[in-house]
Amino acid sequence: MGTQIRFPWLGGRIGIADAALALAFGAFLLDQLRRGGAYRYPQLLGGALLVYVLASLLARPGVAGAAEIVQRFEQVFCGYLVWALLLRERRAWVGGILTALLAANVLLAAVQTWSHGYGSVLPPADILALPWGIGGAYTGLFRSRVALSLFLAAGLALVQPFWTTWAGSSRWRQVAGIAATTMVLAMIPHGGILLAGAVALLAAGLLNGAGSGWRNAIAILCTAVALVVSGRIDTVAATLSPARPGSAELKSCHVDFLAALRMAALRPWTGVGAGTYQKYIGQCYGELPKTNVNDIETDTQSGLGILLGSAGYPATALLLLAMLAGMLRAAEAFVAGGRTEPLLLGAAAALAIFLATLVVTDPFVRGPAWFLMLALAAAFGVGGSTTGTFAIGWRRTVLAGALMAGAAALLVALPKTANALERRPGDARPRPIHVAAAGSRPEATPAAAAPAAVAAAAAATTATTASGDFFHVLNAAADAKLLTPPVEKGPDSQSAKGTILRIPDKKGVPPEGQEADMKYGGATYEVQVAAPVTCKIWVRAWWEGSCGNTVCVRLGEQGKILTVGNDGTYDAWHWLEVPGKFDLETGTVTLYLLNREDGIRIDQILLTNDMEYFPQGVEEQ
Repeated sequence: MGTQIRFPWLGGRIGIADAALALAFGAFLLDQLRRGGAYRYPQLLGGALLVYVLASLLARPGVAGAAEIVQRFEQVFCGYLVWALLLRERRAWVGGILTALLAANVLLAAVQTWSHGYGSVLPPADILALPWGIGGAYTGLFRSRVALSLFLAAGLALVQPFWTTWAGSSRWRQVAGIAATTMVLAMIPHGGILLAGAVALLAAGLLNGAGSGWRNAIAILCTAVALVVSGRIDTVAATLSPARPGSAELKSCHVDFLAALRMAALRPWTGVGAGTYQKYIGQCYGELPKTNVNDIETDTQSGLGILLGSAGYPATALLLLAMLAGMLRAAEAFVAGGRTEPLLLGAAAALAIFLATLVVTDPFVRGPAWFLMLALAAAFGVGGSTTGTFAIGWRRTVLAGALMAGAAALLVALPKTANALERRPGDARPRPIHVAAAGSRPEATPAAAAPAAVAAAAAATTATTASGDFFHVLNAAADAKLLTPPVEKGPDSQSAKGTILRIPDKKGVPPEGQEADMKYGGATYEVQVAAPVTCKIWVRAWWEGSCGNTVCVRLGEQGKILTVGNDGTYDAWHWLEVPGKFDLETGTVTLYLLNREDGIRIDQILLTNDMEYFPQGVEEQ
């Protein structure tokens, strides 16, 4: 269950982890039917899953939400019970399984270091194109270095107490344990996750006693020396800073987290719905800095932000409480049990890592998610105490599965919410809006605003225009002077004028090695400039997926061809800034929109000299 390898069929929708869990859960059900018995399931975790499903039913995210809640049920319920069965029947196997999984990933990561470079990454589009879901970068048996880092850190925390018990008082075994710990730590390329893992290991070593603390300290020191000597320390350190290297600009992943908090504030009880985070996150940036370079790696978006934004505060709070309670319960049971059960100490350390890294990555991806469930199954199922749990027998297992199937079917059948962030009748919370800086173009004033506010807005608009305001909106379909295929016009009810420009998927892109040009598909526009002006250009776009999320823009016949996009907001209209600032001379300026990838839609193009303005939704001239 510990990898993200997927079968190259059905578009890669089925992973080995899914197939393995299905077989394991089938064995669990057969065992329950044959022998009976019950397993202890944490009440907080069950409550979190229930509230998560209810929040999605209220948000009505449609098919995407149905798939997401089924996946969460697979992890949080089925995965938990499979680990509970293994811990009851074959607890001695757990240490061996964890060691084998870590060894396989460390070995493959070492090979990838030699062939691709330590810490190397692939863009999300390239990762999704991999037939097996792995390869081409430093990912181990995963599709990103972040997922690999979390897997190694949590797995090491879970298995290390087993190694300590195995070593006992044998010197050579203790040295082997230090060497193994160093090898795993040195293969974690994400600095934030490495730091969280190192702190958790130190704390676990001190709690375990018998020299574990100083042995872990030696392993961490050896890791630091190895990273410095090998020159890898820069790769690790680059992920620790929230700013881009050599600048004070926040990385895209941290800006994304701030936008997620804004999304959660707009829909605090239910979120926007499971499976729809990417659809709405682009609407929540507002005045947050929008960068021209997408540095969000696969699986680096904040797990906490995703939970808050898509499921709301109640479901997220219950899940965090379940993880915190599991961590404290495991540590207490380990000490109360005379420090004889290593898995409890490993569970406490692993849960601490998951909690500490929620801001930088999502633990609910294939691989790390199973370690999260193992840690919770150990915390609540090992040690004898039944406080805060309830019994799960085969009848309740079948009932839970039937209820989840019913909830998923209901989500598919219910009318899908068109836009979860739109203002609804009786809802006092507006959609995210731009907070205009001094001198910038004000937003449209609501009809219910006071007359004084309307007058002030009108005065501000007049003053801005008089001082040389340049604000020109082009509707991509209606204002195009010339179109060449595969660019075509098409209907869209969410667009400004009901018609958009689009390049349907599989309709063709420029030949390999050729620059974008009108002969490969494009549109031209004419802009009248009354006086010389320096402006920014924005494009309102809709991407169908990561393999179709860019378009090219050129200003003038001899202008430089610029790429717009490469962001991770799909299936939603959102604004993207064309890189740079543009000096326009008096007269008619021709703007070219050129084909780079198919599977895209364009609605509007905005040219403005207001450098502080960030467009939102449909713009009016």
